[in-house]
Amino acid sequence: MERIVKILLALVLSTAITLGEELKSRPVEFGAGSSLKIDAGVQVYALPGSIWDFTGATLRGLTRLPAVTGQSGKFATNDAASANRQSIGQSAPIGSVGDLNSKRSTFAAGAGAYYVNIKTDYGAVGDGVTSDATAFINFNTWARAQTGQIYLILPPGDYKLDNFSSQRFTAGVKKLVVEGYGASINDIYLGIGIQQNNTTSALLSAITNDLVGGTSTVTLTTLSEYTRFTAGTWVAITAYDMQTYGYPPNPYYFEFRKVVSVNSSTGQIVLDRPLLNKYSTTYPKYSQVNGSNASQGGPATLYAMHPNWDQDLIIKGLKFNSPVVYGSARSITYVDCSFKTLPSPSVSLDVTHTNCTYHGTARTEVDKMVSLLRYDNVMTKTLDFQSASIENCIISSCRLDELSGTAKHQVVENTNITDELRFGSLGYGDTQNLIINNCQVNSFVPTIQPATGANSSTFSNGTFTFLKSSFLTNVFTPGRLMLLTAGSNNYALPFRITNIREDGTHVFVDTTLPATINVPLWSVVTHPCPSVTVQNSRGCQDVLNMSNDPIKGRPFGSYASYHLTGGSFGSSATSVPRSWILGNLVKLRVNVIRPYTGTLSSLNLHLEDFGVKVLSDANGSSVTAFDPVINLKIAGERVIMPGRTTGKQSGDSNINIGNYWICPYLQPYLGPGHPSIISSENETVWPIVDVELTTDQGIVAVESVISGKRRVRK
Repeated sequence: MERIVKILLALVLSTAITLGEELKSRPVEFGAGSSLKIDAGVQVYALPGSIWDFTGATLRGLTRLPAVTGQSGKFATNDAASANRQSIGQSAPIGSVGDLNSKRSTFAAGAGAYYVNIKTDYGAVGDGVTSDATAFINFNTWARAQTGQIYLILPPGDYKLDNFSSQRFTAGVKKLVVEGYGASINDIYLGIGIQQNNTTSALLSAITNDLVGGTSTVTLTTLSEYTRFTAGTWVAITAYDMQTYGYPPNPYYFEFRKVVSVNSSTGQIVLDRPLLNKYSTTYPKYSQVNGSNASQGGPATLYAMHPNWDQDLIIKGLKFNSPVVYGSARSITYVDCSFKTLPSPSVSLDVTHTNCTYHGTARTEVDKMVSLLRYDNVMTKTLDFQSASIENCIISSCRLDELSGTAKHQVVENTNITDELRFGSLGYGDTQNLIINNCQVNSFVPTIQPATGANSSTFSNGTFTFLKSSFLTNVFTPGRLMLLTAGSNNYALPFRITNIREDGTHVFVDTTLPATINVPLWSVVTHPCPSVTVQNSRGCQDVLNMSNDPIKGRPFGSYASYHLTGGSFGSSATSVPRSWILGNLVKLRVNVIRPYTGTLSSLNLHLEDFGVKVLSDANGSSVTAFDPVINLKIAGERVIMPGRTTGKQSGDSNINIGNYWICPYLQPYLGPGHPSIISSENETVWPIVDVELTTDQGIVAVESVISGKRRVRK
């Protein structure tokens, strides 16, 4: 029988080998008739007991396989592999992966990487019927004890994991690459981050009662809890619980750090890097004492991460048939994978999906506590972002039916969204920054959450006071931009939340609101997004508005522009797309480039049927209509600003204005009163009109995303 040898050289049969990055590649089999060339300077290393059999192969560049003494250009044979490994500082693998005298698929590269095959080394069948649980459990038992890079090969097949232990075959393996091209798996659970108990976390305190961004030292409130933390391990520091229940916790602020040292005398813990956020100790506190569940935190809290969380996991080419892929690890990368439902990333430093596809029908829920989430060249149905505790997310070169909700800091680039982009988090927290570049977005919908609990509060000197039992932690979050409303859908005075604190019975929300306000207190909603940048993008009117906006990074609804002809208008006021526009009117520019010369005796431009709804100022409570009329039979540019108008022509009216707050729509139409239909006339008589409107919401963005990295505070 022909004997086969598998070695760590990336080459095709009957070709020469040149090593380098190839040492990291998949094993290749050699047999009789193969041609092998070893170039000078190449080192190849084998595990003890591996068999090097080149019977019938032509060896070019070597006339024999000498024993290894560590020199370059030599092969490691089974009798000298151990000595050679020690000569380059490698350590032998711990435990056994099987009988290596008869199984030849496991080898060590010069960097200490080990390849194992789930079929030949562990006896998996992969027929979709026979249980493969024992094979995957045995692999995990061996792999958890290793410190070097491990490559697990899943040959083509359908692997059946029918118990929880086997479904966790990746858990606890420090550095693991799973290569599963042509393979499928029925279920998988990755690992654990936040631990399900209240004995591995602790509340924090500080001399100033706050942990100010920039410090790398935190102090435990209870000194005896220092035993919960160990130098060299990972921790998560969090603040402001947005959910008050569930697992894992859902904090507004979080960061992952390594512990450098623990001082048992002072309770001080030194972290490996300074913190970026501010972690208040006075935020409302919830669910601290249930021993079978993780603390929900609230005030500044430190969590000791599960030891298995410290993992670099890469999965390539695997098809997942499980409804949902759960679990967490420090770093997770999916490459060329197919999913019934895309993974629900949760509690990770970074999660990446590259060249992945979706073969299911359900929506995918993105979970929480991920510092950087990436989707590169992914095709899927729907991504749902339920929480702003996805810190940064980059979606690049993807095709989505729907993006429902966005991360706290969101970038979407080179992507086609065929249905709807609903921005802002769906349930918890807010989107602070949204960047869209070179995208097609067919529908752009702001998420505006009503704070219905505000009617149970009192207000005095800029502060809301709530009963803690009725407080809405998901809506009122630190630093969030809010709006008071002057009746249904009439958004008025914007304000920021500056602090949230409690006394045990009440929750106090400090804001930038003035001491005296006119807008009804019970009407409070969230602002869609305080900083939006759109470039080179196409689709619906709001996307076109922001793409044309010469100033980037402004609050959503600060700019609108139209290029209109007679063909832009149909039989109703809704023929022209509506723009979401909000804020103090800065400038309205209407340029009649070509006047109307058709059969109608008059034709006017209006900004909205019955006028644009406005307040006398942002703090007003009486809604009126602003209805400027532009005579489209006379060419020329009109520029309308509070207290100043230029370019007025005969037949124009209502174009001298004061300080108006627009709330929040604009939808131009043609007609002397209601829309007039001119599309049946020859297009040579149609008017051509540019409309541009700019507002100022009085808002300055306080946070930004730079190249997808963690945010910096201004």
